[in-house]
Amino acid sequence: MTLQSLVRDPQMNPGGLRCLVVVTFGQAEAPCRREEVILKRLRHEELSTPPLSGVSDSNAIDEDAVLYDQGVDVTVTTPQGKKKVDIFSPEGYKILSKVWLLSAFTRGGGSELSENSWLGLPIIQLPEDLLMMQELLYRVRPDVIVETGTAGGGSAVFYASMLELLGKGRVISVDIDLKEYTRRVVECHPLGKRITLLEGSSTDPQMAARVAQMIRPGETVLVALDSAHEAAHVQQELEAYHQLVTVGSYLVVFDTTMEHLRASPLLIPEIILWNNPLVAVRAFLKEHPEFAVDPFFNRLTITYCQDGFLRRLPAASTDQEEAEIVARQASMSSDSQPSDYHWELHSAFQGVEEFSAIEVRPREGELTNWRFLIPAATVVVNWGYGSSGGGAVCLYKENPVEGTADSVARADNAVWFGASDTLYHRQTHSRSAYLAVRGPLPDFVGFGVVSDPSEPLEAIEIFRPSTNHIHRGSVTSSPESGVAQCSPGSR
Repeated sequence: MTLQSLVRDPQMNPGGLRCLVVVTFGQAEAPCRREEVILKRLRHEELSTPPLSGVSDSNAIDEDAVLYDQGVDVTVTTPQGKKKVDIFSPEGYKILSKVWLLSAFTRGGGSELSENSWLGLPIIQLPEDLLMMQELLYRVRPDVIVETGTAGGGSAVFYASMLELLGKGRVISVDIDLKEYTRRVVECHPLGKRITLLEGSSTDPQMAARVAQMIRPGETVLVALDSAHEAAHVQQELEAYHQLVTVGSYLVVFDTTMEHLRASPLLIPEIILWNNPLVAVRAFLKEHPEFAVDPFFNRLTITYCQDGFLRRLPAASTDQEEAEIVARQASMSSDSQPSDYHWELHSAFQGVEEFSAIEVRPREGELTNWRFLIPAATVVVNWGYGSSGGGAVCLYKENPVEGTADSVARADNAVWFGASDTLYHRQTHSRSAYLAVRGPLPDFVGFGVVSDPSEPLEAIEIFRPSTNHIHRGSVTSSPESGVAQCSPGSR
């Protein structure tokens, strides 16, 4: 079949894909060169020119004004009875998010969603999930992304575009029914150079072995499962591909939210409750303690991947990763009081092997006027604040509040600095302070809060990476000491 007849055949090209052929191919099956074909994904004719409209009428504006000025309560039914929930509260946000997701899913199974595209190819994903995948890929920086469920090719191109920005990596995408037009479009796409398409069942042992053979030793691998959504199928995929996931990387299972959408008239609650991807995830986690759910990527609430971001932990870790990654909650060496802060370490911070970082946030509530304390000889590459869990850090370019310490954790010379930006831990989101250094972390890192920004640190917690112990200490100001090597943002 020629490319022209392929495009005109409604059965082979139901999505309305059109090609402008600049140079005629010698043979129909010859691989196309990207510079010879311009591809454009067009909507159906009736949607290609949507009617324009003016500003909303005054009645609608007045209704909005009431909403914005007075707020709205929603009434929810609980086993204890009905109660009103403020939509601006964390609980109200979660309720409205779930209602929106249920409504969006039910509208034609996502008819509006199916009209979305990524760089010209259809992609049936929520924008919130794509944003989270972008964050995940930036953090992990995989060499290989294994995807099951190619569909229209948009997700493969999305992954490839992220890898292109990172300057490395490739996508292996598997589909049991790979349409010929999808193959041609992906191969001719400018990012097709980073994508390998395989046709066959993702649960076929031979296919899983074929994928494994395509991965070179030492490569970082991330797996995304988004093919059939029956529990048995997903569980087979989990067993077939989880071993490919490298430590610190992720196994992402899509459409785990189906169980929470059982109120939709499109689903049969009695069936969906026991036959959905989340059922497979629960069973998998019971047998594989080396994986744990990372709730950080569900913080937007609107997601098709509820509890679907599974991180592979180090061999010594368990599903209680927080308590094992760093013994930051270990017994204190100077007192028995529990830590006021949540400490976390990051190796190869933001994808740079020689960078290490430490992250600190309050265990609950919020704080301001925070300060780091480190040895003056430490080479700081950046510091600032950002989303908890290794997110992007807002760097400080100006000089920090500076001081010195003549006695802390048996060090003779130290530097302290920080900012007044609020750090917090909330149900839906947290913000942490970050300190990144070149090489391993220093002998100690102190963290504390000052009541007056002009005053030095008084009481702090001191973390020692060599022993994973936290203890309390105090700092006395010593302006005579030098702090030249600890300017913020130095590289």
